[in-house]
Amino acid sequence: MVKAANGIPAKMLATEQGHLPSKLLPKIQWIEYSAGFVWRFGWSFINTLLLISGSFGAFRTEVLRKCQGFDTKSITEDYEMVYRLHAYHLANKIPYKMVTVPDALSYTLVPETLFGLIKQRIRWFQGFLQTLLNYRQLVLRQSYGVLGIFM
Repeated sequence: MVKAANGIPAKMLATEQGHLPSKLLPKIQWIEYSAGFVWRFGWSFINTLLLISGSFGAFRTEVLRKCQGFDTKSITEDYEMVYRLHAYHLANKIPYKMVTVPDALSYTLVPETLFGLIKQRIRWFQGFLQTLLNYRQLVLRQSYGVLGIFM
């Protein structure tokens, strides 16, 4: 789980995990990130997870190497890597599982201004479109089961 750390004293991050950021926009993102975690936990339960947060993701080095590492041309490397990992395993008929770990916790700084938030979300959406275009062979394909339908 990734939470917004803006305005929270460092000593409280480890001891008072329920503490909310002081400003309104980071507070809203803290809630948004928490809700997103719940969704990711559900998606990972049926092995259709499409996002592993770049600020707090872990990948097996051996598998990343087989997939040629991160795409340096991608706007959202973390998002693209998840699609690539799905594609690699499905194409090679290798059983796999992508999971969200419920008791892992990380903090990140989030945009504090509306302009910063809009800029971030535009970049995320551009990365989403770029990834979707690059992996269009997986999208809405019943042959990829539930994953293909949700992609």
